Order: sequence, then structure tokens, then C-alpha cells
Amino acid sequence: MRTTTACPGVSLHHHEPAARQSRWTDPSIGVRCISTPGLTPEQRSKELDDILSKSPGMGWELLKDRDAIHKVFNFTDFKSAFRWMGAVARYAEEMNHHPEWFNIYNRVEVILTTHDANGLSENDLEMASKMDQLEAELLSSARGPEE
Repeated sequence: MRTTTACPGVSLHHHEPAARQSRWTDPSIGVRCISTPGLTPEQRSKELDDILSKSPGMGWELLKDRDAIHKVFNFTDFKSAFRWMGAVARYAEEMNHHPEWFNIYNRVEVILTTHDANGLSENDLEMASKMDQLEAELLSSARGPEE
């Protein structure tokens, strides 16, 4: 048997504690598989609500047609948007959790969901927080040192 890996169509999250992972062996490919569970009702009422309530109308919003969150990030120019996307991409690779996103000039539209959980998971909440943090860091560095 080969080492533990993600099975076809399943995200592998190396940094997750074992309690957040589901493991099984897929006999068709002979490997141990890992998937990530969706949010619990408690996580939805606390952690998800915290993210959604940070900036009503300007922050993360729950999509109506699927279990996902959405946000539009606006930057000063394309170069800033692309710099932010690069930082997010590096973090997404570390997590092995990749956003759905669309970029036009200074605008980046993001949707977060976990496909193998058929909806939102802790990974989406972590990614949303990291995206907000990276946006704040980029905006503060663009302003320069405070006098």
C-alpha cells in the first residue's frame, strides 16, 4: 500500500489535526485517503458568523445558491491585486486548499468552499481570515510608515 494521500476529487490537508480528517482506504487505487468534514452547526453559529459579521455589505457573504462564502477585494491597481493574489496562492499551496477566483484589473472576486466536504469547512474559514490579513498587510505597506 502506498502512503496516505488525497484520493481523486479529494483535497489533502497536511496541516489538519487528525480529529478533523476522515481516513479510509480506496481499494481501486490502493491508497489511504483523507477528506475534510464540513462545518458543524456550532462552527456555523460562532466561527462562520464571526467572519460574516466583520464588515456587513463589504466583507464575506454567504452565497444563496451553494454552501460557500464570497467576497470582492478592491485594490488600487492591477499590480497590487496581483501581489495579493501571489501571496494568497503561496498560502493556498501550503494548505492545499485553493480558492475559486476571478480577476479584472484591480478587482478580485473570491468564492471559498470545500469540494470534498460539499460545502464550507474549517479550511474555508482559515483561508478567508488569511486573505483578509494579507489584504490589510498590503494596504498598510502601501500607505508607508506612520509619522
